[in-house]
Amino acid sequence: MTDGMSESRDAQDLSGQIGHLREDVVKLVEDHARLLKAEIKEEASAYLRDGMILGMGGILATVGFALLSSRLPKGAGIVYMLIGGVTVLVMMDRIAKRRLIPREITEEIRRDRRWLQEII
Repeated sequence: MTDGMSESRDAQDLSGQIGHLREDVVKLVEDHARLLKAEIKEEASAYLRDGMILGMGGILATVGFALLSSRLPKGAGIVYMLIGGVTVLVMMDRIAKRRLIPREITEEIRRDRRWLQEII
């Protein structure tokens, strides 16, 4: 009789541990999803900011070109075009290097998925 109760208790302990493991895995996946969402929002905000600066640089360069094309002194036009052109180039480079979905979190999610597949 003792062996039957011991086996029953072991089965309950095992099912309890599996339940806790399941809860932990669900919590881990939810945490990673929240982190991914926050990082995507942050990256989208950075894209928007850099895009606005890029647009302002383009406008500045256009104003410089307009000043060069007019009969006004050429010095101001050259300065506006240089500042606008440099701004556009820097922002284009910065935007090209960005990724909307960060590599670190996607790698972490892939590792978690592999780990889950191994234990299942």
